[in-house]
Amino acid sequence: MNEMIDAALSKLEEEIRSGKKAMFGNGRTVDAGLCLDLIQQVREGLPGSIAEARVILQERDRLLGEAQQQANMLMERARQQASQLVSQSNLLQQAQTEAARIVEQANRYRNETTQAAYQEIAGVFQSAEYYLRNSLDNVTASRQELIGLMQQPPKPQQ
Repeated sequence: MNEMIDAALSKLEEEIRSGKKAMFGNGRTVDAGLCLDLIQQVREGLPGSIAEARVILQERDRLLGEAQQQANMLMERARQQASQLVSQSNLLQQAQTEAARIVEQANRYRNETTQAAYQEIAGVFQSAEYYLRNSLDNVTASRQELIGLMQQPPKPQQ
């Protein structure tokens, strides 16, 4: 997760936790200006997280492209080897078996590489989703607490 977002959320959480208890009700008094500044920092940091996700997607596409290219090369090599073996009549059966093995190996390699890339990307997205949801939950809770504080009648001065 973007370190700036994480730091701003930590500061916001610290401000809320360290706020003085209000005399009436269960709320706390917090520095609204500081909280709003921290929320703005989080908003500014989110485009960075989105850019990071784009980079991850580009990396996924690159990995999938490489896997496909390697699989294609293996398939072509398998075809070439099969063609050479078929041309020799006494090795026809051996050529078919070897070609099938190579094709199976290429398909397995492609499938494993593709699956591994998808799993890695899914893990990254899951982490990003967790942090973004957590951040949103924290911001929403802070906003609700602030709204609650704003709706309380002013306390008489003594």
